[in-house]
Amino acid sequence: MSTIDESIISTADIRTFRAALRRLERNVAATLQSQASCCGVSVAQCHVLLELDAAAESDGSEPAAESISGELARAPRLGGLAQDSGSGELAVGDLADRLALDISTLSRTVEQLVQAGLATRQADPLNRRRQLVRLTELGALRVQYIHTQCDQQYQQLLSGLPAAQRQLAVQLLPRLADIMSAQISELDCGGSSCC
Repeated sequence: MSTIDESIISTADIRTFRAALRRLERNVAATLQSQASCCGVSVAQCHVLLELDAAAESDGSEPAAESISGELARAPRLGGLAQDSGSGELAVGDLADRLALDISTLSRTVEQLVQAGLATRQADPLNRRRQLVRLTELGALRVQYIHTQCDQQYQQLLSGLPAAQRQLAVQLLPRLADIMSAQISELDCGGSSCC
């Protein structure tokens, strides 16, 4: 078991940080649950939709809709009427890796999105064993609605900080998330609970 290098940060500061992080985790989980249910999807479905949207943005695809209709964004299903949005697509395996989920768990969530008309799934024409998932137009509209609702909520949250701290939080949080992602494999506690 490694010890804390007190010249870098004190044990008391680490414990304060960990306590705050646990509180933040609980609050984020509660917020995600509330946001997802208000947007008509589960938390897992919300994560998949946002990852598909991020893939579309990173591959340079145009958003399916520049504006959003609140009624359409809240519509629970369009069944077979949904059309492909032209946004990016991800293989089910790649999506599972991005979300750190096993493929069987993710496949059930993707199937729920397909049934709701928010995503399509089809065989990769270059490798028929791979399934590609993409947002439908309705899915892209739902993502826009999710972004609108969440952006407003987090804007309000960050407005509680002084301007300099807002910028610092916006810069540090993604960096901490990246560092933690890189270290995930090192966090194996031999089956014991570490928090």
